[in-house]
Amino acid sequence: MLKYTSKEGIVWLAAVVLVLSGCNLTAQVTQDNISFDNEAIPILSQEDKHYFITVAQTSVSDFFSGKVEAEHTWPARYDGVNNTVFIAFRLQGKKKGSWSARENNLASSIYIATQRTLKDQRYNGSIEEKDIPNLKIEMFILGKNHPYNSTYEPGIHGIKFKKGNKVAVYYNDVAIELNHNTAKLLESLCKKAKLPEDCAGDPNVEKYIFRTLHFGTTHLSPEIVTFYRGNTPALEVNSTKDRIQKSLDLAFVWFKRHIKKNGTFEYIYNPSNEKYSDKNTIPRQLMASVVLAKLSQDNPNYLDTHRKNLNYIFDNWYREDGDKGYIYNNKWSSLGSNSMAIRALSYSPLFDEYKDKADKLANTIMSMQHEDGSFDAFYAYTGTVNNENWHLAYSSGGAILGMSELYERTKEQSYLETAHKAQDFYLVEYVDKIDENYYPGYVPWHTMSLSTLFKITGDEKYIAPIFTINDKLIEMQNTDGRPYMDYLGSFFNPKIKGYQIPYSTTNAVIVEGLAYAYEIARDAGDVARTEKYRNSVLLGAHNLMNLQFAGPNMYYMQKPERAEGGFHYNAYDNRIRIDAIQHTIDAFTKIIALELTE
Repeated sequence: MLKYTSKEGIVWLAAVVLVLSGCNLTAQVTQDNISFDNEAIPILSQEDKHYFITVAQTSVSDFFSGKVEAEHTWPARYDGVNNTVFIAFRLQGKKKGSWSARENNLASSIYIATQRTLKDQRYNGSIEEKDIPNLKIEMFILGKNHPYNSTYEPGIHGIKFKKGNKVAVYYNDVAIELNHNTAKLLESLCKKAKLPEDCAGDPNVEKYIFRTLHFGTTHLSPEIVTFYRGNTPALEVNSTKDRIQKSLDLAFVWFKRHIKKNGTFEYIYNPSNEKYSDKNTIPRQLMASVVLAKLSQDNPNYLDTHRKNLNYIFDNWYREDGDKGYIYNNKWSSLGSNSMAIRALSYSPLFDEYKDKADKLANTIMSMQHEDGSFDAFYAYTGTVNNENWHLAYSSGGAILGMSELYERTKEQSYLETAHKAQDFYLVEYVDKIDENYYPGYVPWHTMSLSTLFKITGDEKYIAPIFTINDKLIEMQNTDGRPYMDYLGSFFNPKIKGYQIPYSTTNAVIVEGLAYAYEIARDAGDVARTEKYRNSVLLGAHNLMNLQFAGPNMYYMQKPERAEGGFHYNAYDNRIRIDAIQHTIDAFTKIIALELTE
């Protein structure tokens, strides 16, 4: 008889304790060991999974040869394992059938579910015998039902609706594969059950959630793969130099592939519908332009693309007003956009061609500064500005950083004076008044601006504030993998405004800032903080790498090359956004340069 369950959290806590104590992790915890507390899902070895895939393949062969189940004898150890099983077929990532069965032997359930799937006509016809060489098979072993409530987690739970003889089930990865939000998913499930689309609110509809063990073959890997939330996260925290470098190389793959012909970047890609979004955000485009500028310094192959990128920016988004220049789009010119444009030019090998525009952008930022050192969030705008303090939490540090980097390029003293004056103001606002004004969004940007000013001036007054804001920030980090494994290493706290859900972009910029904090702590000889920041950086990097599209976790895509190297927006939203790529590239480049993993 197969064993059922052990505690998911205990497995993960053990892995976290190992990495935080500085030990080298080994692959003692593998995908084979995924198990669930109190869910009545069997613990399967890799040998079990191989056997069940063979059973399904045999069922396919029998279907076309005319053999029947009675000609087979199933191992007695699977007797009494009567979980519902769903079988799904795919050809080159495209679904070609799905059906379920529940017998008193798990192997029998798989055999019968496979036969039923072969008859499924819902996906432009069923599998034909000629398809067998390319056929990929997935299995979903369902746990016990629980009442549907607020504990539902997309990609973790499947959902079942039932009213009379009308029943519909979505197993767990449907939410990931379709990338539906919960409301849309429930509406779709109602339609599948042939119930009104708002049936989720009907008290007479029985509504359940359940956990699932999901594994199978894919067109992207020769191995049988076990999935978690439709993904393949590493269970051990092994943020080694080689693993980070491999992830960085893949991120560059996505970055390079998604530079458009006009020199700008695809902003969002949705792997579920294989479409690029028409939405765009100029500051995030410009942050990617900074990466492109850096790349073009050392690699002439990027120079033409970088020139095209700058041409587009200054032909389409740039305006001048006397001796001032500014990035303008739609309704306003923001401090963030102007700062990122300055940063892109400061790193550019074409700087001499654009120096006049860089100086005019700097003039605009200086005109946005008040006598006390604070900035306005916007320079030219129409309408009403809302949440200016929120905008400044993100853009004030970027403005100081941009002006400091432009000073390094030009040695123009007024640029450094602007950065000094602003930093002194925000040290009071964000450090001295941290309990009153704390917002996590400003921490990485001000960490980088403080670090840069310290390196330029050698003024040690910039060191302690870095420690103050980052010590508070890392209190947010998930260090135990709860409530779900793929949250491990992310930075979020439901009690802190704006950080209820961990996003890859948020995690990436925080890891980037923490790498700067690590460098300062190391150089200052602060051993305790050096180790604390190092562990936090590596745990954060682990989370990011677990969100990256690579290999078999693109199993449901017909165009995996469009997603490869990108990062899920979060654990249950598979969209890829350019700033997640940009921040991760900057973070991992910094980690490698600092030899932080050694």
